[in-house]
Amino acid sequence: MAVDAISPRPRAAFELTPAAELACFALCVANVALLAAMFMQGSWLLGADGAPVPTDFVNFWAAGRQVLDGHPDLAYVSQLHKDVEAAAVGYSFDGDYPLIYPPTFLFVATLLALVPYLPAFAAWTCVTFTAYVIGMRRIVGHPAGILFACAFPAVVSNFAVGQNGFLITALLAGTLTCMERRPILAGCFLGLL
Repeated sequence: MAVDAISPRPRAAFELTPAAELACFALCVANVALLAAMFMQGSWLLGADGAPVPTDFVNFWAAGRQVLDGHPDLAYVSQLHKDVEAAAVGYSFDGDYPLIYPPTFLFVATLLALVPYLPAFAAWTCVTFTAYVIGMRRIVGHPAGILFACAFPAVVSNFAVGQNGFLITALLAGTLTCMERRPILAGCFLGLL
C-alpha cells in the first residue's frame, strides 16, 4: 500500500465507482463535442472566413516573434505588440492581448515562434495538455487521474484560448509529487512557475 505525503498511515486502495466513471466519461465526451462545435462554428482556431481566431495564445507567439526579430523589449509596448499579433492572425481585431508575463517567459515564447502560428498553437496545447494529464495522474496515484484530468471542464477553456493553465498545473503537480523524495527537482518545478 502506498503512503501519502501527509500522514505515515497507508491509504486505502482507490476505487472508482461505475457512476463516477460514467460521469467522467460523459464530461470527456462533452469537452470534445464542445471543441468540435466551436471549430465548426468558426470560433476556435479558424474563423468562418478561414483566418486564425485571435486568442490569448497570440500574445505568446507574437512576443516570441518580436524576440526573433531582435526586439524583445517591444513585446511590452502594447501597440507595437498588438501590431505583431494582428500580423500573426492576418488582420486587425478588436481587443488587446498584452504581454503580462516576466521576461523569462520570452524563452518559451521564442520557441513557439520558431514555427508558424497555428502549428505553434497546436503544439503548445498538445504538449502542455500532455504534461497536465501526466501531472494529474501522478497526483491521484491511479490511472483514474487521467480520466479526471480529461473530464475537468476547464480543459475546454485551455484548449480554446491556448492559455497557460495546463503548464501551471503540470508544474504544480511536479512540485507536489516530488517534494518528499526529490526536493531539488520539486524546487526546479516551483521555480519554473
